[in-house]
This record gives sequence, C-alpha cells and structure tokens, in this order.
Amino acid sequence: FAEFARDRDALVYMHTQVDKSIVNAHGHDLVKVIIDLGLVQKVIYTKRESYLSGLSEDSMVEMYNCFDVLLHCSLGEGFGIPIIEAQACGVPVVVSDFSAMPEVCGEGGVVVPTVEWDLQTSIHQWQRIPSTAAIVEALTKLYDDSEYRATLSAKAVENAKRFSETRARAAWPALLRRQLDKLG
Repeated sequence: FAEFARDRDALVYMHTQVDKSIVNAHGHDLVKVIIDLGLVQKVIYTKRESYLSGLSEDSMVEMYNCFDVLLHCSLGEGFGIPIIEAQACGVPVVVSDFSAMPEVCGEGGVVVPTVEWDLQTSIHQWQRIPSTAAIVEALTKLYDDSEYRATLSAKAVENAKRFSETRARAAWPALLRRQLDKLG
C-alpha cells in the first residue's frame, strides 16, 4: 500500500490491533512500520474496543461500503470470510494466490501471485509472500479505471451469492451424509 499510495489520495483502514499489546504481543510493531513508511496520514485504525469486542453486522456493512477495494493478501488465511463480506457489499477484492482465497474470490477481484521467501532459519523454512509489484499494479488499475472497478464490483456481488446461508444449509445434509458413509 505504501508504494501505491505515495502519490495518491488513498487511505487504508486497518482492522487489527496496532499496538504491542497482549493481542499483538508477538506481532510486528505496526505503529513503527506505519511511521517508517510515511503512512501516518493515510492510515485509519480500528478503535481498540471495536477490535476486541467486534463490530455489529450493521457496522460491518457500513464499513465495507466505505471501501473502494479490499486488499486481502493474507499469508495465513483459511477460508477468507472478509472476501465474501466485502464482495456482498459490491467491493472488489485483491487477494493472493494462496490457500482458498482464489477460489473464494472468483471473478469478483484480482488474484496476485506469490513468490517464495526463505525465512533464513536453521531449518530453512519457506513461505510464500504476495508480489508487491502485482499488488501495486492491481490497486492502480482499480483506482485509475472506474469502469473496470464497476465491472469487478458487479462480479463481486454475484460471486458472494455463491456463499449464501440458504445454499450452505441446503448443501449441508448431503455433505454430512457422504462423510458419515465414509466412516462406515
């Protein structure tokens, strides 16, 4: 975001615990990162109370409807509920090609590639990180091309419908039966 926002009137909303607290005791010092990247005037933080207690459904809808795009290039996502939440509000998403995110995103967003990164530990751990250049390219296109953003917004709404509660409830009994049959 820092590279993308350098010469643009763009803001980022961070729904996370930014200070070094019990919640973020082992994470990055995000306040320091934000200062070091020169993003102080471009970041909106979650109020501590809202992060710890959660937001109501109405507040979530209001929040997502303020976004032009959801940047959700997680390194450890399981399913990606925020992707569907944003898309249900017509917000296109940018996700990495990691875990279930591309399948969840569907055509309602942009999937950016990841690259291998050696964590340089004694046991040579590898991780995949999203390509910064691809993120900047995706954000730039969504920011500069309102027609493209509108097209992805419409596709986002359609994609989110695949994950409706009604469809999930209808599919659940058959899925459960198949799993029980496998157990014998």
